Amino acid sequence: MASSGVSRKLQKLLETRSDAPDLLQALEHLGTFWPGDEYAGKNTLEARRNVREQIERQRLELNAECVELLAGVARQLDSVQHSAQLMRDGCTLMATRLNETRTVAGRLIEQAERLDHDRRVNQACLSIAGTFLEQFQLSDAETAALRGTASTSAAPALSASASTAASAAAGVGDIDEAFFAALKRLHEMHSNCRLLLRTQHQRAGLEIMDTLGLAQEAAYRRLYRWVKAECRLVQPGAVGPRLVQALDALRQRPVLVGYVLDELASSRSRLLLEQFLAALSRGGPHGVPRPLDVWAHSPLRYVTAMLGWLHQAVAEECELLAMLFVPQHQQQRHGSGGGAVVERSGSSSSAQLAADGGPAAAEVDLERALEIACEPLCRPFKLRVGQSLSVESASAASASVGGTGDPAVEAYKVAHVLDFYRRTIVDLVAQQLRRASPGGVNSSGSGSGTAATAEQQQPRTGTGTGGRQALADTLQQCKLEAMRVMHEQLKLSGDKLLRSPPRPPPSLAPPPAVFDAIARLTELVAELDK
Repeated sequence: MASSGVSRKLQKLLETRSDAPDLLQALEHLGTFWPGDEYAGKNTLEARRNVREQIERQRLELNAECVELLAGVARQLDSVQHSAQLMRDGCTLMATRLNETRTVAGRLIEQAERLDHDRRVNQACLSIAGTFLEQFQLSDAETAALRGTASTSAAPALSASASTAASAAAGVGDIDEAFFAALKRLHEMHSNCRLLLRTQHQRAGLEIMDTLGLAQEAAYRRLYRWVKAECRLVQPGAVGPRLVQALDALRQRPVLVGYVLDELASSRSRLLLEQFLAALSRGGPHGVPRPLDVWAHSPLRYVTAMLGWLHQAVAEECELLAMLFVPQHQQQRHGSGGGAVVERSGSSSSAQLAADGGPAAAEVDLERALEIACEPLCRPFKLRVGQSLSVESASAASASVGGTGDPAVEAYKVAHVLDFYRRTIVDLVAQQLRRASPGGVNSSGSGSGTAATAEQQQPRTGTGTGGRQALADTLQQCKLEAMRVMHEQLKLSGDKLLRSPPRPPPSLAPPPAVFDAIARLTELVAELDK
């Protein structure tokens, strides 16, 4: 049995190929158990029998070494696992914090969006408020222009003039274009407030209107004082455009315009009286023209010279009043001819004037101002006309060189001249009143029929313009006085012929006194035909 086992092993060994790679590799590895000379002489039977034990011991050593190496790897893996756990814990913490941050950031984003929306709303409200303040609030520069602080501070730098001195004396400073621009904008804001009252913001509109009303009243008071000071120095033909613009702006306050009109009329009346007395006694500068009193010996020339001066003075006063108190668009309408109406855009002066009394109110104001200005001239003129028409003056004139030789004819010529100038002055004043009327248009077609039209509108025995103009009344009274003197002279001449009729000549021809009477009547008729 044993031999069979051994035989099988021998048979197996014999069958095994000695050149097999596995066998050769195993034998080479087995040779490493006894390397070099360390194991020389140890290749014994016992050693060969303990090969298995050595192999197992070698395997155990290798396993121990492997275990030791794997223990280090295990320790490294434990360290890695610990680090991974720390990383996992850190990631979990970071995820938690990230979720918390995301929640907080979401709230912050919502709050930022809400704040951004509020910012846009506030910016829109700020823009609306700024636009509202621009529409309903004056700027600092406009407020300073209305109050006169800018012009007052700059007044010392201006050149000295009568206008500036008068304004400084009135304590209002100078009025410039900035004032009128601010006043115009003040009117626009006041008009916008009326539109604001139609909305739901009535309380704000009322408060703004109260504030603007106070500013307007202060501006108009300052403008009134400035215009009043300027009107004391104004001269015909020397009206500045700023004064005209100021009066046009002041037309929004008819009461203040009336005060200015009265002040202007009073100052002009004093100046006209001084100029008239100077023209009578002293004449012009350096004696040219000559004084009017040098013609006192001739009633006709004397009265004609005074009437010519009065006509020129009235024309200048009418032109001055029209330039100052007639709105510019009406002056352009009357000056353009053909009745063409040229309106100023944005001007409410005519509408305001019509609302405060209409055309009649404007005519009455200008007529009253002209009456006040010319009234002081009436007494010295009437006194001198009466003196020249007295019997003694007329007799002296008839004997002087250049006289007519007949006091009656001289008195009638004076009456005729007085009536002509009365109608001329009445027509001149009527033209200015029609220009002052917002609806007045000169429809006469030419200047030839104007005097006749004005005369037809007045009673033949009236006193100029219905008793409102003292100068026309005075001229009418002087005319009646001249007619009385003429009738008195004719009556005296007739009574003289009746008391002592002349003796007829031998040829029975009419006496010279009759020829003189006929010649006088012929001259009167010829003068009447003129």
